[in-house]
Amino acid sequence: MSEGITFLGAVAEEKFRDQTGAEKPHENFEGDAILRGHPVEIKKANGGTVNQVRPARYTTLAIYIEREDTWFVIPPHEVVKLATLRSRGQHTENPFECMALTVKHLPSRFKLVRPTPQQLLARALSAIAEGEEHIDVKNKMATVIGECSRMAAKHLTQVRRLLGS
Repeated sequence: MSEGITFLGAVAEEKFRDQTGAEKPHENFEGDAILRGHPVEIKKANGGTVNQVRPARYTTLAIYIEREDTWFVIPPHEVVKLATLRSRGQHTENPFECMALTVKHLPSRFKLVRPTPQQLLARALSAIAEGEEHIDVKNKMATVIGECSRMAAKHLTQVRRLLGS
């Protein structure tokens, strides 16, 4: 029986939390780990693709490649920058809502091969700090989420009215 996409990253999430001392979040929208008060989104890449990356959430992204014992730890503004290279998202028109990444195209400067727990922690804290230096991008992503939510609500209301539901 294969793992569903929702539970695919559980091993990576647990490994990241164990190695960095991060906490398990209380709610899903808080990311997969809370490291010193900051959410971190954790993905496991079994193949060459990382699915359902959500740049607009503006969280540090940690990607674990189990077969190589390798991590990519990417600051949130860099995740947003990767989204700007796309004309559309994964299952959506807006690349800031959701996108897929290809592991072989990830910048090597974010790669840690068989890192010690101290190296992983240091890189994650550095990525969080780098992201906090780009408050203008963080604020823009909050605007993107707000606009997407308002647009979705507006269209749901209109379509429900058209369908009489």
